[in-house]
Amino acid sequence: MKKFVNLYRHILRLHRLLPSEMRIIGDNFVKPEFKRHSKVTDHAILETFYTEWASYSEFLFKQSVKANSVGKSFGAK
Repeated sequence: MKKFVNLYRHILRLHRLLPSEMRIIGDNFVKPEFKRHSKVTDHAILETFYTEWASYSEFLFKQSVKANSVGKSFGAK
């Protein structure tokens, strides 16, 4: 259960890097989705749920790193 809470928090932290409109949309989707799955006991469903959201988290992280490195390279002279 702790790994799900950590993933949830990590995704919300990554959403802080998004433009405000996208952050609102993302948060409004993630929060109820995790809440709906908080009482699920089927291991297969939970593993699929975790895998998909971890993939989303990794995608967001890679995008934020790419955006930061592009911004720094343009700013450096």
